[in-house]
Amino acid sequence: MRTALCVAFIFVLAAASFAGTNEFTFRSTPTATDGTFAIVYEFPLDLGDLHNVGLGFDGNYIWVAAGDYTTGTCQFYLFDDMGSLMFTFSQGAGATGWGHRDLCFDGTYMYGSYSTEIHAFDTSGGYAGYFNGPGISPCRALAYDGYYFYTCGFSEYIYRGHWDGVWGSTPAWEVISGDVIGGCYGMAYDWANACLWVTTADYTGDLLQFNMDGTPLGVHTFLPEYDIQGGCTMAGTASWGMVLAVLQQYDPDMVTFYDVDSTTPVEDATWSSIKAMYQ
Repeated sequence: MRTALCVAFIFVLAAASFAGTNEFTFRSTPTATDGTFAIVYEFPLDLGDLHNVGLGFDGNYIWVAAGDYTTGTCQFYLFDDMGSLMFTFSQGAGATGWGHRDLCFDGTYMYGSYSTEIHAFDTSGGYAGYFNGPGISPCRALAYDGYYFYTCGFSEYIYRGHWDGVWGSTPAWEVISGDVIGGCYGMAYDWANACLWVTTADYTGDLLQFNMDGTPLGVHTFLPEYDIQGGCTMAGTASWGMVLAVLQQYDPDMVTFYDVDSTTPVEDATWSSIKAMYQ
């Protein structure tokens, strides 16, 4: 559903339920033109009157975080890389409204940005804990590079922080970019290109690219059809290789896989050496 993203609510993830296959119309032939990058594959999110906002990848499934103003219960929806709905995890604790805004994975937990906090869930749907964001509300976009977490809000700066692993603690966040006009709605760490991809919701269809130190690398486009996005994530899919998965706010909402020249998941040597200094 095309919409402007706004308020998030507190919640705790509850039990998972197996959703089985769906009856979606898969779109192996994209409905949109390519823009800067080639569209590899896409599928619609025909989930009813939901506000699909966040996107993550756990090594097996694409996670979609969806807000829900109708039933009053937000859900995580897990899809395989062909677009089949596999699992639905309740966000629990009476979560309503927008739910989690964006998602990222560290190999163990899926993290979701919520208000001023970042919440963690295991891959079976269990809530693990939280740590504090940099004080912005909401922590809209979210990414993780193996050492640092990155977040950004509506018309805000990109923040970088190393979390100490203690639930409830606050990382030493630092600003690494100038003001991102239009706001960050989704963020993804690309280890092959050693960069951050940032989606926006300013109706330009822009995809922003940043160095890991926050300096801008370029502006790309999803135009003409897709002019507003939600979350994004890098996904090493079995069917399509390494892609940038983007949640497109469309009619219906779409998850679109882009080839951003990341088919070989090998970290840039310079960035690998930088990370090694902190590990």
